[in-house]
Amino acid sequence: MSVFKNEDEVIRALKEAWRGYNPYAKINLASYKMDEHFEKWFKTKLPLLTQPEIDIITCEEQGRKLRAHEVKYFRAVDKGINYGFYEGLDEALALLRFGFDDVALVHIFDEEISAEQMNDYAKEMQKLLEATNSPVHYDYYLLKSDKSFDKQYIYNFKATRSNPFLYDENSRKIISLIRGLLRIPSPP
Repeated sequence: MSVFKNEDEVIRALKEAWRGYNPYAKINLASYKMDEHFEKWFKTKLPLLTQPEIDIITCEEQGRKLRAHEVKYFRAVDKGINYGFYEGLDEALALLRFGFDDVALVHIFDEEISAEQMNDYAKEMQKLLEATNSPVHYDYYLLKSDKSFDKQYIYNFKATRSNPFLYDENSRKIISLIRGLLRIPSPP
């Protein structure tokens, strides 16, 4: 039996585990009714730039650095694992467009999944990110039955390339909007 029922429960537990980084969880920009901002700033009524939902934002260096985390919860199913190794990469890439300093893809593996399967998945993700010189970081954790997260280090990926949208005009507007909506002070 899985430790958590679903991904939302995992995100709530991660938010608690990462409380030292002033985390914000489950931010859906589309729910903030920003139509007037989009018309004014982006010359469109289509809020394309409000997708995807942000699973977790952490604030580092006293709010100077914001990192978005795309979280996926892997569980054992009858025929293996419920997701492919690449799950969440599309959303992590889309989060770059918001202008975060960093974006990380976080895979959480339920303890029912063998260490071998977990590491096989992580190895494939690491290879994909390295081969493409991705600006997305990758971390993976074993979720234990006591609901603690045991970070794994064999196949993590630390991006050496910065977010290519960091200085994009629209991305700077979006990150400023996110800071304002969540009341995260802007860096000096």
